[in-house]
Amino acid sequence: MQLDTKIASVYAEAVASLAGKQLDAIGEELEAVLVALTADDNVWRYFRSPVVDSEAKIALLSKTIKADASELVFNLLGTLARKRRFDHLPGIVEAYIEIADRELGRQHVGIESASALSAEQKEALKKAIGSRLQKDIVLKEKVRADLIGGVVVRSGADLSLLYSYEGAASGDGLGQGLDDAGDVDGDGVDDIVAGEP
Repeated sequence: MQLDTKIASVYAEAVASLAGKQLDAIGEELEAVLVALTADDNVWRYFRSPVVDSEAKIALLSKTIKADASELVFNLLGTLARKRRFDHLPGIVEAYIEIADRELGRQHVGIESASALSAEQKEALKKAIGSRLQKDIVLKEKVRADLIGGVVVRSGADLSLLYSYEGAASGDGLGQGLDDAGDVDGDGVDDIVAGEP
């Protein structure tokens, strides 16, 4: 394990252990704080800079986010500023989300399709994939017009290919019709049916 990854994991584990039943809420807050701090390159450079005084960083955080931040997240940011480890925040957030997902039995899954999926199609996929993986599924959709038609499902954990269904010809629309088919093959796991309009 690389040093940066190990440092991020240690902080993430500490925050997760203190979050208790607030795993999801703290995770959402950490993601929002990361987005806010990295949205402007100058702001992000300021907080990552080892030459900027840590107390000046904490004072700025106090003025800008303390009123809206939980004590846990604010204390993490203060610790990172004091230890000059603010550049580890993205890795900490990523490691924290992985810990929360593991603790809560969730799996992030990427779905690539030739056209946007409807809410019903997404729910059917979540149900069928969740049944196969025995986890709650968090879908991350990506529309890829370069697909002939069909669906590509990737694990959110390591981006490994879980399923791939491709159409036979350009414009055939395979994958535009997706649904939960129930347990078609009798293996105890719901199946997915992909069709065309």
